[in-house]
Amino acid sequence: MRKLKKNIPIFKLDKLVEIIGIYVTEEYRGQKISSKLVKKCKIWAKEKGIKKICLTVLPDNKNAIKAYDSMGFSNFLLEMRANL
Repeated sequence: MRKLKKNIPIFKLDKLVEIIGIYVTEEYRGQKISSKLVKKCKIWAKEKGIKKICLTVLPDNKNAIKAYDSMGFSNFLLEMRANL
């Protein structure tokens, strides 16, 4: 059996930017507003020395997921919920 090293963090905490939500009203969709906002966030984060950016999107929002994929985002974490 392999010997385990002590004091290895399970999660290494890095500074990151978290985008809680982006909503573009229907009349302004298709104008790349969300990609412009994300680009500004990425520039700001790099200036602050932050190397990670994350965001949350509902799984049925296929248009947003496609847009975020094109901006370099990928799946990282699946959040699951239950009603009590």
